[in-house]
Amino acid sequence: MQIKILIIFAACLWFKSQGPANHCVFIFADKTNNADLIRQINILKADPNGTNSRNIIYKVVTYSANNAEHYKKWKVSNVPFTVILIGNDNGEKLRSHQPVSLAKIFELVDNTSRRREQGHHKL
Repeated sequence: MQIKILIIFAACLWFKSQGPANHCVFIFADKTNNADLIRQINILKADPNGTNSRNIIYKVVTYSANNAEHYKKWKVSNVPFTVILIGNDNGEKLRSHQPVSLAKIFELVDNTSRRREQGHHKL
């Protein structure tokens, strides 16, 4: 499982180096049948065109001894559910212990993209 998570983190970094930058949504859960986890996945799958056009990818990380270092790296405490949005600059844009709506995720991603574009226009 640890190798799988490392591959996903590496994939996020690789995707970031290719074309448009990606935003990564990491969903940490205590178990695979966690109700909030299932709800968040369904929220993210509800608008594939919206997530694809914004280059949003997501990955689930369930707690195990093998994944403990990922919990430590992202400073996820021992709670049943945490969702983290990582921006294309690898900075944390959102952290929640409850499922987050697509509207909120899209708003953060769109605002980040607008700020980046405004910075390019000033040059």
